[in-house]
Amino acid sequence: MEWTESAQTPKHIVCKEKDGMFQITLSRPFLNLEMVEELNTVVASLMYRTDVKLITLLPLGENFCGGFG
Repeated sequence: MEWTESAQTPKHIVCKEKDGMFQITLSRPFLNLEMVEELNTVVASLMYRTDVKLITLLPLGENFCGGFG
């Protein structure tokens, strides 16, 4: 099964899902307040979804999140 982009994809993160896995890709190397709010909203929306068994956070490029900027 292919990854499908989630309908709830916000501005600073990209959300995809398939087969009970939910993938959140961070679009920049540093967190800002808007990105933290988007992550909070997405994770909160997944809290009661029984079909999601795994949530992964990934970087868009080579660098993972270096902190809050």
